[in-house]
Amino acid sequence: MKELFYLFIAFFLFFLSVYNSYSYISDRRKIKRIFRSRRKAMNRRKKKFKLL
Repeated sequence: MKELFYLFIAFFLFFLSVYNSYSYISDRRKIKRIFRSRRKAMNRRKKKFKLL
């Protein structure tokens, strides 16, 4: 019974770590997207100023 309990705890911790790493990676992707969109917007503004 004790072995089963320890196995369950180990599995739960493993699942938690995988979930956390996955959410961290997705957050990083979102941040990268935001930076890219900001850069694009800034470039557009620069082009507009050049045209003016």
